[in-house]
Amino acid sequence: MYCKGPVIDTPGFNEYPYPQPFMPKNFANKRDLILPNIRADMFFVPRQVKSWDDQWAKWGAAFIWQFTPIPIMVLWSNYWNYVFDFFANLISGNQEQWGTYPSMYNNWFAKWMMEDPSTIFGPFMWYDMFTWQGLFNWWIDAISLDIVPLWELTEATIRDSIPDWTWWQPEMDDTVDKNNLLPHAFAPDPFDSSYWTNLAEGADCNGNVG
Repeated sequence: MYCKGPVIDTPGFNEYPYPQPFMPKNFANKRDLILPNIRADMFFVPRQVKSWDDQWAKWGAAFIWQFTPIPIMVLWSNYWNYVFDFFANLISGNQEQWGTYPSMYNNWFAKWMMEDPSTIFGPFMWYDMFTWQGLFNWWIDAISLDIVPLWELTEATIRDSIPDWTWWQPEMDDTVDKNNLLPHAFAPDPFDSSYWTNLAEGADCNGNVG
């Protein structure tokens, strides 16, 4: 294991701005392997599937809501706020801010959907819709239910029998930085000793800082 010194950033910097009703008590606030200034607490933690009832509710959130304007509204919100933050970060030159996209949460639409935990509904409960990877996870489930519903049912049956309801859920493939558009293409090799020993600062190969 190759550990480096802690990343210097402001406590609470760009922390997710709304309540986290589904965050586990033992939540691990990891840092991203590529951009160590990106922390897990900067993103919404969706509700986890723990039973058949949960799985049916999540399927409903994926299948039913694809026939509404909601996904298109989220897509446009994510796109414009991502572009805005990208150029804002580029102009500011603030390295601590680089790779962060706070406007994707800090906008009227996200606030309307996410500010009150008691009113979070449908896909916003089961997916981190205001990130690129979260929206993609929703799309994967929706398109799978359209094309291969029997495979989705088979997956759920396996999850129940293992038992592990996280098995093969699309969000389990997320990186810490949920706005990384190519999360695997540029991920560092966890066994590349040269990379980790020469990294100026940041996380080790397990995402820990030490």
